[in-house]
Parts: sequence; structure tokens; C-alpha cells
Amino acid sequence: MASKMENSINRGSDLFFDFACFPCQENDRNIEADVYCEECSKLYCNKCVEYHNLLYKKHAIVSKKQISKWPETNVGEQEQCQEHKKEKLTIYCEDHSQLICQVCHLHNHKKCSNVILIADKVKDLLQKGDFKQLSETVESQHRQLIQIKNDFEENMKSLEKSYKKILN
Repeated sequence: MASKMENSINRGSDLFFDFACFPCQENDRNIEADVYCEECSKLYCNKCVEYHNLLYKKHAIVSKKQISKWPETNVGEQEQCQEHKKEKLTIYCEDHSQLICQVCHLHNHKKCSNVILIADKVKDLLQKGDFKQLSETVESQHRQLIQIKNDFEENMKSLEKSYKKILN
């Protein structure tokens, strides 16, 4: 049960972001936004903003440090079933590691053996302490990524020095 959820979390397919990258969403990718363009009124991830900046050099880009200037999110859309627009996501199918609405449950998940209300699933996870463990894992991986980034930057500096020596 937990491994299915962990796999889903690692893939990022079921994650909802308060701010998702607009071009990535249009291309069916689920990537968190890193900047907001005030002129375009659109959110961009770090990769997409590079292309944006090539085209629109004078647009004002607002980073996450100034997130208060970003547009407000509509949490209601995140809770809405993508297939049945009038239905709210209230159920979690553990067999498919998927958030579903009541209509999805009746039509597509009726034969599933592990279907639970999202509220009950959250209570269960809180009691088990899975969120705390997940948070610690994320923090640990974040520290490792920072170290890898720092090592990479040091290697680049060393390579640049070597390159300059070779040129001289």
C-alpha cells in the first residue's frame, strides 16, 4: 500500500502544485512554476522561462521570493475531477493510487477492493507518521542536491581554470 503511494509521489504524476508552469501544463506535464511574468500573466518553470526570456527581454519576471505579487490560486479547481467537472475529488483508490470522485468510483472503480475516503486516508497517514518520515526524506534529499550542486560548481570552476591554463 505505501509503496504504491511512494511510487506515485516519486513520479510526480498525482501532485498538485499551487502554481504550475503554464507551458508545461499545456503539454501535459506537471511541473511546479518558479517565476511569474506580469506582462504575460503566466507562470513558468525555470526551463520554460529561459525560452520566454529569449522572446520577451523586457518583461518583468517575479521570482518566488516575491510570491505575494503572484496571482491567487483557485484551490477549487485542484479539488475538481478532471473527467466529471461538477464532481469533487473525495475518494482515494489505493488499487490504482488515484484520487477519484463518486462518479468515477461508480463507473471505473466499483470492482476495486481498496477504496477509501480521502479524509480517512489522511487521518490514517497522520496516525502512522508517514508525513513526518516523508518530510525528513525530502529534507535529506534536498541537502544532498545542494551538495551535488556545490560540487558541480566547484568542478566547473576547476575546469575553467584548467582551460585557461591550456589556452595560455
